[in-house]
Amino acid sequence: MKTAIVVDNDRDIVEVFSDILEMLEFDVVSKGYDGGDAITLYEKFKPDVIFMDVHMDEIHGDQALKEIREIDKDVKIVMVTGDMSKTMEDTLSKYGASAIIHKPFDIKIINKITAELESATSIIIQKT
Repeated sequence: MKTAIVVDNDRDIVEVFSDILEMLEFDVVSKGYDGGDAITLYEKFKPDVIFMDVHMDEIHGDQALKEIREIDKDVKIVMVTGDMSKTMEDTLSKYGASAIIHKPFDIKIINKITAELESATSIIIQKT
């Protein structure tokens, strides 16, 4: 079973996303609510995949993405955002996002992204 952490400043989204991942047979080993949590939880649990929001309090997800990439260039990091701008996609690509899921998301999109992560050699962008 693959392990994951879910990080979003909206606690309801964290719970819904975690439930979806568990239905897709992920073991959600921890949950966080800002970019600082993402970094700390990654270092503690070393999950297979991190699912992280971009716009959060304290440390934003893009900064956490950059910092986690400095620790581990190979971990799969899926960024979740409502910002569909080219600028945001470019920033997340530059910092090494494995995939981008745009809100609102649904289980089919998450399932597709998680399946594609195994063989992906470049960033996957899934718009709803």
